[in-house]
Amino acid sequence: MSSYLIFKLLSIAVMLVILLIIVSGKKSNKQEKNTKPVDTSEDKPEANIFLYKRTGLYRLEYKLIPLYLDEIKKSPENTNKLYDLSYWEKDIEMFWPSNSINWDDFSCEILGDIETQCLIVYEFPEPFDVPLAKYGAVYINKPEQSYSYYTLELSYNKYVLGSTSLEQHLNFGSRENLNKDEFIAEIITTLKIDNSILQNKRLIQKKFSISDFIDLTEITDDNYNEFIHDNQCAIVCFYDLISVHSKIMLPVLSDYATEFKDRIKVGIYDVYGIGNETVRENNKITAMPTFLFFKNGLLEKKHIGICRKDDLKKWFEELCL
Repeated sequence: MSSYLIFKLLSIAVMLVILLIIVSGKKSNKQEKNTKPVDTSEDKPEANIFLYKRTGLYRLEYKLIPLYLDEIKKSPENTNKLYDLSYWEKDIEMFWPSNSINWDDFSCEILGDIETQCLIVYEFPEPFDVPLAKYGAVYINKPEQSYSYYTLELSYNKYVLGSTSLEQHLNFGSRENLNKDEFIAEIITTLKIDNSILQNKRLIQKKFSISDFIDLTEITDDNYNEFIHDNQCAIVCFYDLISVHSKIMLPVLSDYATEFKDRIKVGIYDVYGIGNETVRENNKITAMPTFLFFKNGLLEKKHIGICRKDDLKKWFEELCL
């Protein structure tokens, strides 16, 4: 065998050995990675909550409020969407976790007459990132069909006054870190609003909350049957947080639930609650509020819509007989 052939065979052998070493090393590394314990905890949960909160607030301040304002231009009777935080909470929670925003951090003040000319002023949670807003203000002049929305928003190392609609966002330049009264004065000056008109009425409007009422049991698809069969006398009110009639009746219902609590148990069923569907459909609930009156598990009476306080009390009394 010639020396050239021997050299060629040795070269091939050396290359095969090197190749085997490389392949073995890769397999070893892969197996080592696969044998590492799997971290089942959430990936940086604090960062996720930060992102959810920032994105949720941004969507509210720059998307939802302009959207509501655009709707109201076409249907002025829906003005309550601008100052009822229940709408905001429902719409935001369709996209982001319910615990990402603390709704108790919001407040809303109405200056003027909501039916004619007013300034609705929002105090948002303290902005922690660009471009979140500190305050917002919607100006409504129904006789002149004038509707606009302004914010004091955090920019880089400063605040700016901005105006947002569905079509565009305008920047009116830098401002100091204003307090709420200074922000209101700035909007009044910018829009040349007659200040005396806005001082006719001042109202603080906060989120409508079921937790404000006592002696009402929250009913879901899971506990509905148990509730109506385990209590000799039971009433279930089907409601939703954005129904004006629901909001009128629930405080009255709470008062009577306390007055009759030794004889009647009162439950409330959120028709838009997560997972709440079967009971609503089985009872053919199409309008809110709807009241169902049960005795020994059997339906005694059904009432749809708002009613007089005296009538509701009479139905409570009749159920006890």
